[in-house]
Amino acid sequence: MNCLLIGLGSHAKKIYLEFLEKEAFINKVIIVDLVTEHDSLESILSKININYDLLLFDNLVRHTKSLPPEYEKLLEEKVRENDIKKVIISTEPRSYKLYIDFCLKHGLDIMCGKPITTPLYAEAGSDGEIKGNQIGGLTHFEILVLGIDDSKYDLVQNEVAMFDRLRDFFLDKHAYSNIRRHKTSVSLVSELQYNIPPHPKNENFRFAVELLIKHNGKYLLCKRSSDAKIAPGIWNIPAGKVKYNEGIEEALIRECEEETNLKVSNVCYLDCNFINKEHKRIVYLYVTEVADISDLRIDAGEFDEWEWIKAEDVDNYESVNLYIKRWLSELG
Repeated sequence: MNCLLIGLGSHAKKIYLEFLEKEAFINKVIIVDLVTEHDSLESILSKININYDLLLFDNLVRHTKSLPPEYEKLLEEKVRENDIKKVIISTEPRSYKLYIDFCLKHGLDIMCGKPITTPLYAEAGSDGEIKGNQIGGLTHFEILVLGIDDSKYDLVQNEVAMFDRLRDFFLDKHAYSNIRRHKTSVSLVSELQYNIPPHPKNENFRFAVELLIKHNGKYLLCKRSSDAKIAPGIWNIPAGKVKYNEGIEEALIRECEEETNLKVSNVCYLDCNFINKEHKRIVYLYVTEVADISDLRIDAGEFDEWEWIKAEDVDNYESVNLYIKRWLSELG
């Protein structure tokens, strides 16, 4: 089996290269990197026993949002000539999108070196939330993407387990995916990487979730407490921050239970947006429908009031975000 390894940074050298060298079923590795890294790559590769080809691109590719046609053609030829089906992307996160787009276009299975919902410079705060500072503790996360199964994903933090995951990836034992499902997120996070300076001071950066809850044709609106530090007295929907090492939907289900006492499971992704450009906050919007609201208990510490409203009545609540109004109009 042949594969494509895009980016040979420190993580790829430590994990992927060691794995690819050890596994007998790997015949050849096509390594894609920057031309400025040629001498360093040759030095590294001369010390290991691996059959490889180097494909080096100009540094300008770091500053583009899609592969230049000549580079796409070169990659297409390598993929075709070597019958490649598996690709590991281990570049800097802001370059993920252009290679993910290439792989999806050509039906290739993808594994990315960091979750697409992790900012380039991120660490876990003392309260467990992802904050936008210097990177720390996230180098061992993986997203595995296989085939057409859009419903599953897995984040791996243990290096021993990682070798098992890598084997599963190449041998098709499991299917994990959130790339196709979150292509909009890939674009959004890629844009974020272009706009954040190397050492940002965005300590308030957050990924967050919001949930439209529908019951008997009406939607739940909650008015934030007048004592709230952020957006006091604003009408909104159940929402909250994503914690470190927590999936988007996992955070959504947790926040819903904390704020409404409702346990939901079938949630549907709608949209993601920058809601605060100053802090570069990204919010993922979902919708769910519940039949039984007998357990409904609105968190009095978060909200002063709550109401079930028809979608067409949302304009009566001026403080509701415009994109939520738009989605209510579409959902009806």
